[in-house]
Amino acid sequence: ELSVFQVFSKEIVTKKDSAFNGIWKSILGWSLSERQIALIFEFEITFLYDLRDKNFEIIVLDNDHYKIIMPECKYKHSIIDMKFYDEKNAKFLPFLLPDSINSTGLSFSENDKNKLIREAKEEVKELSLNLIRNLESKIHKSARDTLEAIAKGFGAKKVEFEFKDNTQKLDIN
Repeated sequence: ELSVFQVFSKEIVTKKDSAFNGIWKSILGWSLSERQIALIFEFEITFLYDLRDKNFEIIVLDNDHYKIIMPECKYKHSIIDMKFYDEKNAKFLPFLLPDSINSTGLSFSENDKNKLIREAKEEVKELSLNLIRNLESKIHKSARDTLEAIAKGFGAKKVEFEFKDNTQKLDIN
């Protein structure tokens, strides 16, 4: 495998949720503000090319002139750390009662937190895909520079590249 690029990123993801569900939400939902949670995700994306892939080809065009057809770039995405940044409980009649009297609101249960964390992870996945799409030219340049230096070390005078990437695939760890 040829590792060509690695990105470390931090993202803050905020999720809101109603304290009531179903019929209670329609009856009493107006009286309570939404609960809110903010999470900080640290994640890493590694960009790899498998040089043993059947789609990897080196074609001899003429003496010392080669064309390298690159396989699809693989993306490994790992969440390194996740921290709770902020949590706001739902407040009763927030437009009427001041915060000093309204400090005890409905908080998140463990199930609520887990559900919101799953949703936030999906949002981080989407942010990662956007990052991958924006970095494609830099990923190609890194692969091109590395392989061209190796090829020239073996005596190649000119090297062309063809990339066949699909940025829709993402491995999540």
